[in-house]
Amino acid sequence: MNETRTARKRPRRPGRKKKTLGPLRHRARLDLDAPSDQALDEQETAEAVRHLALLKRFKKSLRMSLNATEDLLVNGARAPDDRGVLKHLFAKVDRQVIQAALSREPLSSDRSLRSVFLAGIVRLRPSFDSLVAYLETVAEDDRRGAAEAFGLTVNRLPFDDASAAQLDQLLELMDRRFEGHDHTQAVLGLLERAHGPLTAHRAALDPERWRRIEPLMAAHAVVVRGEPLPESEDGRTLVGDGVARWLAAPPAVLRSYPEKLRWRLAEHAVKAARDVLPDTIPAAVFQSLPVGDRRYAELAMLRAEALARSGQLDAARALLRPVAERPDAPPTVKSLSRVLAWPKKGRATFDPSPGPGRLRRAFELTAGAHGWGRTVPPERAGALVAETRRQSELLVPGIAIVLGQGLANDGSAYVVVGGRGRPWTIDPAAPVPEVLQLILDAALIARAVDAVGLTLPDLDPARFLIHGRPARLTLADLAGVAAADPTQAALTHGPRILGLARAVARDPEGRLRSDLPPAVSARLVGNTPLPLLVKTLVTALARADTPRTGDGKRTNARPSGRKRRRTTGASQDAGSAAGSD
Repeated sequence: MNETRTARKRPRRPGRKKKTLGPLRHRARLDLDAPSDQALDEQETAEAVRHLALLKRFKKSLRMSLNATEDLLVNGARAPDDRGVLKHLFAKVDRQVIQAALSREPLSSDRSLRSVFLAGIVRLRPSFDSLVAYLETVAEDDRRGAAEAFGLTVNRLPFDDASAAQLDQLLELMDRRFEGHDHTQAVLGLLERAHGPLTAHRAALDPERWRRIEPLMAAHAVVVRGEPLPESEDGRTLVGDGVARWLAAPPAVLRSYPEKLRWRLAEHAVKAARDVLPDTIPAAVFQSLPVGDRRYAELAMLRAEALARSGQLDAARALLRPVAERPDAPPTVKSLSRVLAWPKKGRATFDPSPGPGRLRRAFELTAGAHGWGRTVPPERAGALVAETRRQSELLVPGIAIVLGQGLANDGSAYVVVGGRGRPWTIDPAAPVPEVLQLILDAALIARAVDAVGLTLPDLDPARFLIHGRPARLTLADLAGVAAADPTQAALTHGPRILGLARAVARDPEGRLRSDLPPAVSARLVGNTPLPLLVKTLVTALARADTPRTGDGKRTNARPSGRKRRRTTGASQDAGSAAGSD
């Protein structure tokens, strides 16, 4: 009955909170409150052996009265396999026995030996008194061990009953005994159990000591306790500073954290890009996580993009490599790994393989976006800068947005624009509706350039990107663009648009396609005004006005009503654009 009541005491303790994650490598595993007949597991046995070794080493100083069984345990002649016997033995190491041992030689005068003794006592019989005594005697060269012992001890102390004076005394000792990361580790060990009491007694604590632990408290609340990021900028800054201090641990310490904690640290550090600089997330955090976990790919992508933005391409590639080499690697990871391996020019990487036209696949590092780019030699750098400036100001549908531009180390210049698809090459076998739509797109884009007072030296199809189903166009290459009077620009582009339309509408033999709507074929002959050509294209697309065969059936008819409705919708959009033009 007594044992049952003892076993239930801890779960029923008022105010006891669910155990949270902790940053320490080792935990006190021996549960002396468990029923005496419950067998010890492997970890409990290992800890019991450490406690018994302590009692054996300081047997003369402790002067405990041991029975035959206990003497065999202390001397190592019997394995610690009986929880009841261990509970009875360890209970003899009470406060009176400890104080008496500390008052005797050699512990009373040998500071180093006293520190070793107390380091074991705080694990065996955790209490504020033994912890304070240990911290006051710890040797200068054993601060890391003291920080670990501190964490092991505070994890088992009754902080719900701690006073503000006791908490302030602990903080003061921590400030005197620990520096740098040792202090961080000690604070994190304290926060696992004392976060609530520290917050409750904040007003009574020394302000300077509070300011020193406040960033770690904020980080602990978000990373370990799962609280949301503060809304205030000051609160977010505190969290960021705390996480940065946390991640400044040596690699061995980072790898020793529980896996769940390492996931949370990595997730927060990667996703809170505004709060944690890229170079504050050590590789040891990622190297210790399982690459096969689906979360790893997501975090590796985000982290690699951040590294790429900061110019650390080698580190970004190294991080992605274990994921990209897996057979089940996500396509996004493989794609990012590939583009980061391309030659770098300025703040972008360019596909080394040649492609059609003057555009090459590119990846803009600052924006972290795929696109298309072009480069020019140093003697053309000034012209490209001017062209890019004009393109950046063109917030017009159908004209690609500039993602980035600049100068490379060799003096050459580059520009990267956003855009899907591929450079446009004319396909004589394209379906008629697609042909009509492409001509309409090219015409409307050229007129939009005219309207803002710009002109292009040509309307080469390679200037455009073609994408989607049904295919659409985007003007991506504005090389040679120059300012011009809108009216003069329209007069210049009019014949070029007609020439492009005829080229698109020709069959493989170079003649106008016979399957074009008659109205459209008529407009492509002679010097048709551009507005009239646009109106005819819109009407043909909206009516699906395709030629009929001799038996009255339509040729090139769409196979389903759904596709017709989708094409009609696109045509209506184009018609609206033409009307506004």
